[in-house]
Amino acid sequence: MNIRASALQLISRPEGMVLILLLLVTLPHFEYIPLWSSISILALSFWRVIIIFTNNKYNPSKTISVLLTILAVIIIYRYSQGFSGITAGSHLLVVMSFFKLLESKSNRDYMLLVILSFFIITTNFLFSQTLTVALYMFFCIFITLITLISINQHSSVISLTDKSSISLRLIGYSLPLMLVLFLFFPRITGPLWSTKNDPTQARSGLSDSMQPGQISQLVYSNDLVFRASFKITTPPQQQLYWRALTLWNFNGFKWTINSNNEETTTLQINSAGYEYSITLEPNNKKWLFLLDLPYLLSNDFKLNSDFTAQSPQPVSSLLQYTVNSSQDYRISSQLDNFSEHTALSIPGLNKRSIELALSWKKQAQTPEDIINSALNYFSKQGFYYTLSPARLSRTDAVDQFLFETREGFCEHYASAFAVLMRAAGIPSRIVLGYLGGNLNPINNVISVDQSMAHAWNEVWIDGKGWRRIDPTAAISPERVNSGIASALQNQKDLPLHFQLDFAALEKLRQLFDAIDNKWNQWVLSYDKNRQRNLLRWLTGKNFSLQDISSLFINLILGMLVLTSLFYLLNNKNRKVDPVSDTYRLFLKKMSKAGFAKAISEGPRDYKDRLISCLPDQQQEISFIIENYVNLKFRKDVNSKMASHFIRAVRQFNVKKPYKPSS
Repeated sequence: MNIRASALQLISRPEGMVLILLLLVTLPHFEYIPLWSSISILALSFWRVIIIFTNNKYNPSKTISVLLTILAVIIIYRYSQGFSGITAGSHLLVVMSFFKLLESKSNRDYMLLVILSFFIITTNFLFSQTLTVALYMFFCIFITLITLISINQHSSVISLTDKSSISLRLIGYSLPLMLVLFLFFPRITGPLWSTKNDPTQARSGLSDSMQPGQISQLVYSNDLVFRASFKITTPPQQQLYWRALTLWNFNGFKWTINSNNEETTTLQINSAGYEYSITLEPNNKKWLFLLDLPYLLSNDFKLNSDFTAQSPQPVSSLLQYTVNSSQDYRISSQLDNFSEHTALSIPGLNKRSIELALSWKKQAQTPEDIINSALNYFSKQGFYYTLSPARLSRTDAVDQFLFETREGFCEHYASAFAVLMRAAGIPSRIVLGYLGGNLNPINNVISVDQSMAHAWNEVWIDGKGWRRIDPTAAISPERVNSGIASALQNQKDLPLHFQLDFAALEKLRQLFDAIDNKWNQWVLSYDKNRQRNLLRWLTGKNFSLQDISSLFINLILGMLVLTSLFYLLNNKNRKVDPVSDTYRLFLKKMSKAGFAKAISEGPRDYKDRLISCLPDQQQEISFIIENYVNLKFRKDVNSKMASHFIRAVRQFNVKKPYKPSS
């Protein structure tokens, strides 16, 4: 049997359709469940295929099924450290569904698995609510409805085209109710699909610390971090410094945040700058991303003294906020003693670096002279900007980098520059965030992904305050001016998303990105504020939560009344057909007696089968069915024939065939 014939045989059977359905709805979960679990699911599916093609020859015994199920539950419990959290719960639901499939034999079992598939479809939205996932889940619902029809078609033959048509109509019938539920269901807090933070949902991205090699690993990911939409003008690429957090403490190898810092700064804005909105993707982190230098923030978020901001809770669902930033500012304040001490503190491990910085200090007249000396050192001493630098293994990692390897990524240069400045008596800190962004010409929205992660420095100069210095620009100016892809284009082992440089593919990506952004704005960000704004736009009134609840209930009741009236009017206008009604009565009598008509069975085929089963009533059965055929399909009929037919059906009763006792 060839592959095509095997596939057709598989989808022609209800158990085969259920197997395909479960694999489709489970596929997105493979990203979140462990590898051993994915392999187990595929193994159970293969076992079920063997059972189908061998006519249940290799069905597992009840004992084996129970033992395997108990073992799976124990392993999942130990792996997830319990069953709490959406990851552990979804994991258990998915695996148990496949164990149920392995032992399923009846249509009742298959119907249960279809119902479980609807639940699995819902759990996929707990992990991701992107447009891609939504479209895929709608496709899964379409396949689910086809599977339902396949299970209930019994011995009748319904083509795949007819099943697809019925499924699409059912989805179309549900769309009005779906739209009402989405727009008017009262939203209490948070956007659509908002869920509590699940600690098992680890996501990659910036950390609250930095060490050599950490940021360069993010270049291999092109996962979206956030989108920015500017109100009037969009800044040039070299000004797109998105700050997230500042690192103050250094132990010789790793930089960390300073949770005790409470410096007081006064920001003077000379020009309004840029007004923009950020749509932040879920990342289970608290920090927000703000364009240098922010001075006004919405959503009741507060700017910290280092011009960063945080969300009160980890961002577990799409978050929107608006910001005002300016490139023309002046920080008129004094650095307090604690902040100054922290910003100058370095362990005495990198002695050669300290000596180099002190030599610059002796020759310099201003702090700017020391800064320029460091930048000139990076640009003229053979330093190399690379994605895969030599590993720094000693405790004097900065010395090793500055005088031996001389190759690194942004974190290497930012760390070394901060140490040099502190050694020369200039307070400094490191800023973590992202640099650059992809401007979509379709909607003028900037997208920032993980590969744009960046680290730069801020130095304190008396009378001027904190000043941004990016030492990477001294080694690789194209990183700042043109983006990360331009800076790495001549290097080996580039990530795949940097190598796919095709104009047609880029235009397609931009189109999908613009559509996906609309999905985020119109669907995922539809929260209680947007719902009330919509109602205010529709009615001109302000709605409270109680008003929205009453409106929602009235709309649902109204839809039920309209639907009922529609069906009542349709039934009222339907022409009464006594012949068809009487024939249905005959079929009901035969069904109760155990001789139900198959969906695919014609009247005369049905007659032949009944006569073979009930030979003693051959004359009555032939009279009823032949008269029905004549009344339905012949033109030369009269009311007398119909009266005889109706009377015969009403008087007909099934006589069970006589079985002599043994």
